[in-house]
This record gives sequence, structure tokens and C-alpha cells, in this order.
Amino acid sequence: MMIDWTSGGRQGLRRMALGGVALAAMAAAAAPAAAAGVDFVFIVDESGSMGGEHDFIPTLVNDLNGVFSANGFSDNRFAMIGFGDANVVPRLVTGFTTAADVSALASTLKVNGGTEDGYAAIDFSFATLNTPPSSIRADAGQFLLITDEDRDNTNSSLSFNSILSQFQTNNVGLNGLYDIQTISIVPGASPPTSTDRNNLGTYNGQVLAVDTLNNKVYVVDSHTPGGYRAITLPGGITPIVGGAGTTQADYVNLGTNTVGGCVGSLDQLRSNIPVVVGAFAGALVDCLTVVVVNNPGSFQARTQVVLKNFFGTAQYSTILHSYPGVLALDSRNPYSRRTAGRTPGTFSFAAAGNGLDGAASGATADYVSPDGLYTVYGSFSFDWGRAGQTATSIGSSFDSQTLLVGGDYAVTGNIAVGAAFAYSNTTNTLNNKTDEQDIDGYNLYLYGTYAIAKAHFEAVVNAGLLDQDTTRTAGGNSFSGNTDGWVWGGQISGGYDFDLADGLSAGPVVALRYSKLTFDAYNESGGAGAAAVGDQEAQALVLSLGGRAAFTIVKDDTTALLLRFRGAWEHDFKDGAEPVTVAQIGGGQTFSVVPDDADNSWVALGAGVTLDGAGYSFFGDFDTRVDYENADLYFGRVGVKVYF
Repeated sequence: MMIDWTSGGRQGLRRMALGGVALAAMAAAAAPAAAAGVDFVFIVDESGSMGGEHDFIPTLVNDLNGVFSANGFSDNRFAMIGFGDANVVPRLVTGFTTAADVSALASTLKVNGGTEDGYAAIDFSFATLNTPPSSIRADAGQFLLITDEDRDNTNSSLSFNSILSQFQTNNVGLNGLYDIQTISIVPGASPPTSTDRNNLGTYNGQVLAVDTLNNKVYVVDSHTPGGYRAITLPGGITPIVGGAGTTQADYVNLGTNTVGGCVGSLDQLRSNIPVVVGAFAGALVDCLTVVVVNNPGSFQARTQVVLKNFFGTAQYSTILHSYPGVLALDSRNPYSRRTAGRTPGTFSFAAAGNGLDGAASGATADYVSPDGLYTVYGSFSFDWGRAGQTATSIGSSFDSQTLLVGGDYAVTGNIAVGAAFAYSNTTNTLNNKTDEQDIDGYNLYLYGTYAIAKAHFEAVVNAGLLDQDTTRTAGGNSFSGNTDGWVWGGQISGGYDFDLADGLSAGPVVALRYSKLTFDAYNESGGAGAAAVGDQEAQALVLSLGGRAAFTIVKDDTTALLLRFRGAWEHDFKDGAEPVTVAQIGGGQTFSVVPDDADNSWVALGAGVTLDGAGYSFFGDFDTRVDYENADLYFGRVGVKVYF
């Protein structure tokens, strides 16, 4: 059987949600030296019905190697065992070698057998491949059993428990492609939403794969890239296999008790429906890669899923929101104070308070009011959010508090200069509730503003010192790390405010900001299993295109209430973080952590209110990011200004 196999489903794995750089330490037990890669073994049925599946292997092995490498596993080895040919007994096709060699040797697989004992093949694989000098490396092994039959017992001494013991002793995972007509979910572990329940019901019999280690079901979905999507279910998943003899008892249940557990259906591969076959191929690569990355026994895997979360959170708190709560650029807005000769009903102002992520608010020709040449201000910001779990990082929740004080001076009626200082603290708690990251930031801002007619222009530069602490537990041990870092950057912005009606103003705003974040290398303390983390760096160059509007309600000559709104499309031209070198202290594994691709585009939305009195203003603001991939971000602020 020839299979029309496409690779359309892999983009979901190659583009993960979070990006950034930062900090951290990892969840790793005191373990023997592990490989910076994967030892992946194909155990392939050589009976007469398996020709099409053999044709699938060359592309599969090359794609797995590419995606493993893209996720930081660069030193990968592949081997192949055949079983169930005319001689019945398993045979070595090739020991550990390159993906290219296995791809080429797939054509030598036989299709002349009819008695297939997967247990005998697994036992043979451990005995043959786990012999020095090319033994299966610690915490690196994953087997993929490919068969369209249940077990034909040729060796009664091999039992479920004896085979399981070999997997658990060697910390190797079992995954499988089996002859499965249906895959359903154990009762009680229903999907969390009605939409997901409907998808599983609609595609019952077309579930592509199940990841029992990470509670994911991959289903056909023509509306998503690659034609499939992964549904994460609460609790443990046990796939219930229909129409495959004792495959459930022999193989599926075995895999769910190892550090593998990815189960795919050969029937989807054999469908020869291009949409289904392409979706199956992508889902299988994703499923197997998620299993490899989240292998709970691997120092590298457990390091990466924690480290990448810390990378992303550092970016949120220091780069994405580089100017949290800075009143500098909106401290001289004319709407926030009275101008001589104005009376209720003719109160004039130019738009929006907080601006776009710190961008300046409007300005008019009477930019500096008679309220005074000097402005001092202070604010308290509270930011919070959530990072979702991905194939390569643990999810978390985080919050940040910022206290800012500053002031400026009106040099002329159109120009003001000033400075501000901010202290911030960010706490990030991972969903496992044992790993935590804490960042203290100390930032200095210098700025200037210029206004002419209804146009306004602003510029700000900032530099800050960061102090990061990390804590984690693994293997019964507690580890801690500390390092210093720097963040610096700048922003230029400008816009024009139109008076649309009495008390209503709106106009466009354009801003460009650059930020760079670095952290020094550091070593964890805590004994065996600690990690050494190399220098870390990330950059952002963000273009913001948007607008703002404001509406004022005048109570009397000295008091006004202003409602402010803003929005912008923002795009980051940088790739986020650079790879970070991580090593197991005391010898063992050294590898490079490749941060997940950062989201490049999102929408910034915000609103605020100002109560303006004689020589003072009270204000509050709320901002969020919409369509920021796999993360929820919110920013709140309250403060006061005084003019004299």
C-alpha cells in the first residue's frame, strides 16, 4: 500500500507560544549523566500487510530528528528492529545511527511474515541495544512499536510485568502505532468544554493520536493549521481501543505505564484521504515530541520545561511592558489641568492619558498651562497574567507590582523634560506549585516632550538593574539560584489629536520602542542535581500603530472627569531570546536550550479615568494584550499628579 503522506501538521509544534529570555533553574533529580538528545528505536512489524507503513518511516524519522533538534535535542540517535518476518524471531536492522541511515534502511524491511510477538521484539531490543559501548543513554530512550496485530505469544516467559519492568528500570518510554478502528476516552475524563466534547463525538473513529503522559487527544480539525488540534483533558487518560484484538491489554496499557504513552492509529495513515493523512502525520510528530520533551526522568527535558517558562515571564515583566506606570510621558497633558479663561462648556483638551504602553498622551498649543512649570507624580501599578503550558514549558501564573515617582519641568510653552524612578517586583509561580521565580527591578527613566498645535512628540530612554532569585524542588532536593541582569531601551512616539466635538478628542498615535534584557550566568546551590545556567539575552523592537480618544465631563471651573480609551496593533521585529547553555553541575550533560518562538504581533487595548482638580489629578488605568499567543496579560495603575 502506498501512502500519500504530507507534513502539514508540524507548524503547531515548531511555533510555541512563549519567547523571551531570562532566568532559571530547573527541575532535575540527582541522575546519571544523560545525553543531550534522544535514543529513538523503531520496532517494526515485518508481516505481509505492513508495506505501506514501511514507506512512511523515512519521512517520519527525518521529521522527528528535525523537530527534536528544534527543541534543543541535537545529539539524536536512531535504531531499527524488525520482527514477525518469515523467521518469526526479531532481528537487528541497525543499531544506533543517524536519521539518514535509518531512513535509507527502511527499504530493507521485509513483508513476508505472519506471526508477530511485540514482547519478544521489545525484549530483543533491550538486550541488543543496551549493550556497551552503545547502550541506551540515561533518560534518553523512546521506543515506537509499529504493528497492525495484537501479540502472538511465542515466548510464555515474557509477561506484561516483566516487559514493563525493563521499561521502568531503564526509564524508557513505549509509544505505538497500532491497528485501531476507534479510540475513545475512559469514562469520567471528558473534555473540559462542550466544543471539545462535540469534536470528540464528531470524529469518533478519527481520533488521530492520544498522549497519555500529558493528557492530550489529537483530533481532526480542518479549521486549524495542519488539519488537527490537541485537546488537553483533565485527569489521566486511558485510550480505549476498538477492533484490535488484545492490543489494548498487550501494548496500549503497557505504554501508559512508561514515560512514553503516545498512541496513534494506523487506520488514519491508511485512509489515503489527504486531509486525514496529513493531519495524522503532523499530530504524530507533535505527540512524540511532547512525550520526549516532557520525559519526567530526563535532566534536559525537565530543565527545559521550567527554564522556558522563566524565559517568557522575564520578557513579559521587563521587555513587553517596558514602561509600566511611567507617568513621565503623560504628565504634561493639557486635558489634565485648567487653562486660563476656560469655562464649563468650552473646556478643551487633547486625548488620552496613559497612552499606548507608556506612549505619550496628547498636546495642544497651550501645552503648558498656568497651573505651574513643575509637575510631580507617583503611581502604583499591579500587573498580572497567565502563561499556558506548551509542549516545551510548564504553565504558570505571575504578578508584578511597581511603585513609580517622578517629575518634570516646562522649559518653554512647548517643551518639557523630566525623570522618573520605578521599583518593581515580579513573582512567577509555576503550575506545579514547587518552582518559583522572583525578579526585583530598579529602573531610571529620562524623557522629553514637544508639542506644536495639535501634534505631539515624545522620547524616553531607560536603564535598569534586575535581581533574580529562583527556587525549585526535584528528586527530594531543593535548589536555589541568584543572578543579576540589566534592561535598557528607549521609545519615540508621536501623534495628532482632532477635536471631534465639544469635550471629545481622538487621533492616531505611532510609537517605536527598543528593549534589551541580559542576565549573567549563575550556578544553582543545593547539591547533586543542581544546574549551571549560562548568560541570557533577549531583544524586542516593537512598532505600535494605533489611536486614542478622550471625553471630558466638566463639573465646574476647577473640576473635570475625563474618560480615556486607547488601542494599537503592535509588531515585534526581533526573534526574542538567544539560546542558553545549561549544564549539570558536577559533570554530565551540557546542552543548549532553544527558547520558544516569541509571538510577533498582538493588539494592545486600554482605558482610564482621571479626576482633575485645581493643581492636582487622580487617575486610574487598565490595559491588556489581545491575541498574545498562549498568554493572558493585564496591567492596572492608580496614581496622583501635583502641579505648581
